[in-house]
Amino acid sequence: MRYCFSFLLTVFILVGLPSLICGQDGPEDIPYNDCGGSDSSQMASVRLTGCEEDKICEIKMGDELTLKVKWNTYQAAIIKLKSKLEVQFFMGFKKEVDVSPIDACQYLKCPLSKNTQVQYAANFTVPTQGILPGEGRIWWKGFAETEEDPFLCVNFQVKILP
Repeated sequence: MRYCFSFLLTVFILVGLPSLICGQDGPEDIPYNDCGGSDSSQMASVRLTGCEEDKICEIKMGDELTLKVKWNTYQAAIIKLKSKLEVQFFMGFKKEVDVSPIDACQYLKCPLSKNTQVQYAANFTVPTQGILPGEGRIWWKGFAETEEDPFLCVNFQVKILP
């Protein structure tokens, strides 16, 4: 009995305690709207650093964040993939935000195969100029060829803090 208790205590110290001290291991899937795209892919999940499931994400101007989008491909092959991110704020105004890498094929192995699940991580900094604090949305779009017709599009609600 004594050895069992020692073992359980050791497991808690090694596994459970760091989680209690540091919080969650990573971001959780957040609610999002699928805003269109092609029939060649379907969104599976969206995550943003510092955000929790079922809550409006609070982001601070100047924060460096990572957006992770996961989707399933149904098209034969996607050779090129460009990423675009916009922050929408007061009365629908949008500001384009630089993402890294903008060419997702620097991060992924392109061409993307048919019937696979793909995950892309876009790093960006919340602008400190050109936007206003308050309720807003983040829009992410993936383009295979031109910026006129995205094959993936998601957006989700955020609260922008000064």
